[in-house]
Amino acid sequence: MTATLDSDLETAHAAWHRSVEQRRTAPHGPLSTTSLEWLRPGEQLLDHVPGAWSLHPDGRISVHFALADGVADENLEPVQAVVLGPFARNEGALLAWRGCRIDVAERGGEIAVRVRDPDSKDRRDYRGTETFPPLSRWVITGRFLPAARQEVLVDTAVSGSQQGYSSPGVVEFEIEGEPHRLTLFPGAGARRARALFADGTSGERTHPSGRSVEVVLGQDGAAMIDFTRATNPPCAYSDNATCPFPPPENRLAVRIEAGELRPRIPS
Repeated sequence: MTATLDSDLETAHAAWHRSVEQRRTAPHGPLSTTSLEWLRPGEQLLDHVPGAWSLHPDGRISVHFALADGVADENLEPVQAVVLGPFARNEGALLAWRGCRIDVAERGGEIAVRVRDPDSKDRRDYRGTETFPPLSRWVITGRFLPAARQEVLVDTAVSGSQQGYSSPGVVEFEIEGEPHRLTLFPGAGARRARALFADGTSGERTHPSGRSVEVVLGQDGAAMIDFTRATNPPCAYSDNATCPFPPPENRLAVRIEAGELRPRIPS
């Protein structure tokens, strides 16, 4: 298959990657997380955030703060007592705290509490992420095969933890005449899904845990996969991420030399 560099593709790809980097480096984005703690049933104090936290049997979380703690709700209204949840799978809420955010979220049946600090070392030291050249050969049309929302359980960046997702189906496609397929995960929109995948470049030129790519689903069963827009997971940038890993069937032997490379590591 001939590698073609398309000027329109290059322009669109550059604009897309600028937006990815802007989200990544946002004040409370993935680079801002500085701690990760887990709530246990009952009452407890956490090491990195203020307040007395209680996780109730029905999944609700009640927290009591001192006024001096300076905690506010999502509307920046000061709070001393707040009830969060119960959260559906992978949902959560944010609290404001002296320029930071307290991120409370359901992950794999447990409740994670993270601090997002704009002055985090990861955010200060970030040097950017490069990509493979955007070649048109990696914009691939495949076939979407819907499934009855089967449950997919995957390992995560947190040792010993798993997360469950309802898969909308699989996408089948070819690379240089060889057939491949990927199990899909929910996406951002009715006609969009995403695939978490690893490939022959993982651990070498790309991040060891794999990458994520959006899959656009057509009305006629066609599916478009633009591997030039494959992105790194949050765990490529922070030890406090809880991101899911690709399921075993999404670990491909083929080298997908498209999308984001491993992040630059400060010397």
